[in-house]
Amino acid sequence: MKLAIFLIAVCASSVMCTGLFFKTYTKNPKKNTMEKTTISATKYGMTGKFRAKPGEAEKLAAILLEASRQVSVVKGIRLYAVGRDPKDENVIHVMEIWDSKEDHDQSLTLPETRALISQAMPLIDGKPEGVALEMVGGLGVD
Repeated sequence: MKLAIFLIAVCASSVMCTGLFFKTYTKNPKKNTMEKTTISATKYGMTGKFRAKPGEAEKLAAILLEASRQVSVVKGIRLYAVGRDPKDENVIHVMEIWDSKEDHDQSLTLPETRALISQAMPLIDGKPEGVALEMVGGLGVD
């Protein structure tokens, strides 16, 4: 029940977040020093950028919005947001957050997802762009 067209192109390079760590430094005001801290990545995220063929952006956005409705009942979904680029009327962005890469990958096997992907592909101009993210937290993520 999930449309993630760009994921077809980038899934192979995606990284599972659970169990990964980021090294950061925080200031210790008592010692006036910087101390190393570790932040665990807890969720799997994806961003996607789709360039619609001229005159097809509304149709593509509608398909992606339908995907957001369908994916709302899929195991592990936290966020599926669709947005338009204010500087380019033909560009649509999608932001996804999942509990795990496995949950995301499972969503791509659903018949409803496959049907939406087949509807959207002819509307896309060129190869979709996407980035896998290791979500470390924030409002709506934790």
